[in-house]
Amino acid sequence: METIDFPTYQSTRLVGLELEFDAGRTTFTPPILPAGWVGHSDGSLRNGQEYVLEPAVPLSLALPYIRAFDDAVTRAKTNVSKSGGYHVHVQAHDLTHDHLFRLVQIYTHFQRTINGLVGASRRNNTFCPPYDGSITKERLVEMFSLHRPAASRGAAKGSRQYSVINLAMCRCANVMERSAEFRQGSTSRKAINVFGWASFVTCLVDLAQTDLFHEYMSGDGRASLVGLAKLLHQFSPASGISQWVKWRHEYMNEDATPELIERVIRELRDPHGIFHISRQLNINLALAKKTAEAAVAAGRVQRVEESYYRAAYRTWAAADLSELEREGVTREAAAALQPHLAPTGVTREVATALQTVQEAPVQVVAPVPAPAVPVAPVALPVPSVADVPGVAPRLTRPRRPRRPRSARGIVADLVQHETVYHGPIDGLPPAHPEPAPPPQEMPGEGEEI
Repeated sequence: METIDFPTYQSTRLVGLELEFDAGRTTFTPPILPAGWVGHSDGSLRNGQEYVLEPAVPLSLALPYIRAFDDAVTRAKTNVSKSGGYHVHVQAHDLTHDHLFRLVQIYTHFQRTINGLVGASRRNNTFCPPYDGSITKERLVEMFSLHRPAASRGAAKGSRQYSVINLAMCRCANVMERSAEFRQGSTSRKAINVFGWASFVTCLVDLAQTDLFHEYMSGDGRASLVGLAKLLHQFSPASGISQWVKWRHEYMNEDATPELIERVIRELRDPHGIFHISRQLNINLALAKKTAEAAVAAGRVQRVEESYYRAAYRTWAAADLSELEREGVTREAAAALQPHLAPTGVTREVATALQTVQEAPVQVVAPVPAPAVPVAPVALPVPSVADVPGVAPRLTRPRRPRRPRSARGIVADLVQHETVYHGPIDGLPPAHPEPAPPPQEMPGEGEEI
């Protein structure tokens, strides 16, 4: 998928960012935090931390902090499961009750489209449920006690309600402490996702102070991705917000391509989980899981335990057949030599050969190097038993000649006894005995890296 430039939406509104990182059942590796970021424990996280940009900074100055955080968590390889969220507090010191209601109207009208910008686990989530489409201004004011000012942010938190936009902090008596909290975002390591979402929701706050939404509803009014992008472009054409929204929607809903499936197969020589695939291929976790499952459906990848995958191997890979046949020829040569060997002593044939050599004239010849490939044994003359000194004559039945074995016959025996060499797909190295699967990994289904 093509990359996109960072939005350039300029706003002096303060933004406070809260990124929740939960590694699920994998090892949690905390990053070395850059300046401006603080780690906190969070009761909703089982195995991770919440990272907060503290204190809040103007949106126009936030990008360097976000880039530094991106670098830190990438170096640490900090895993992110579906348990984490991304909350953005946007300063709302100049918003009236009418503005707040319009903000909720805009978000609710485009709720289905906005759902396509976040991970599956952030849609209809218990901690960020959507507003009812029939919400009124009076109900909104009552819901967050906006008509009863709070002496501090701590006191205002008492009226917090889980919703996609929490407006409890807008009842602070000190208007400079008021903020709207957007709770539906998906946590991410990527700066383009973190900064893009912060720019998007800040733009919605500014848009709520205008009449553009009412004009849009009286005209086109479509609750679609095209409609949302059109409204954002009309409000801020040069900021890149509308382009980011369209890119983000494609990023979160991208399908697995044949090329991507091949890249996943090459990464799965050994068992790995979704986190490894997303990191190595630089794709979000939803796409990583979708691609791995597509490879499984095509028979190119096998599941190992619950959350791990490994490339499947074919027995009769064309690249390995010639090697199997060479091995078969070697085994045939060894089998042909076997009748002339004995565990102890010598056989009558070897004794006869020795006697023949002793009676032959001595000839000095240059040593001949051993051939690289075993050759078929030389047929030795077998005189009568009576001609061999020290061997008592006895009646023997003529030995039935052995039927030569073919290379494919030997390979068939190997397959039957499960000792055949399993060559990999696409010329990869041979498969080794299957290692014990690593600790279980919880895939961040619907989340992103």
